[in-house]
Amino acid sequence: RHRLGRHREAPPSRRVRTHRARTTSSAEASSSAAADDAAVERDTRAWLDTMVIGMNLCPFARAALPGTKIVVASDVTDARSLREAIARELAILAAAPTTPPVTTLVVLPPAVTDRLGATTHEGFMEGAYRCAEDATRELTAAMADDDDDDD
Repeated sequence: RHRLGRHREAPPSRRVRTHRARTTSSAEASSSAAADDAAVERDTRAWLDTMVIGMNLCPFARAALPGTKIVVASDVTDARSLREAIARELAILAAAPTTPPVTTLVVLPPAVTDRLGATTHEGFMEGAYRCAEDATRELTAAMADDDDDDD
């Protein structure tokens, strides 16, 4: 396990992969996109295991890991489609049982962050915060409407 203060290079299977753009046919592009999504999910799971759990950055992560769903949002093209992706996942989480603990990570591949202009940490976090806040507000309002209908 990786411990704070002791830095070592990640094994080859855990290194973050970079993806080079190339010209492809639509069938190749679809296959390539699926492979890229799989690589992003694999790299995210390795990051969770090595960094978040391995360094004990989140006390709840280990318990939630078996129920962790990773959604690679490679089809996001703008802030609206990102909000829609987050809203879909929030609705799934709202309907899920609370035991065992579950969580969802919506992961944006590098090509999506480039498309959204979220290449700086500040730019990304501001946009992600706004999208998550809007989606949470919409879901909360919908849940309140459902409760009012039950009365």
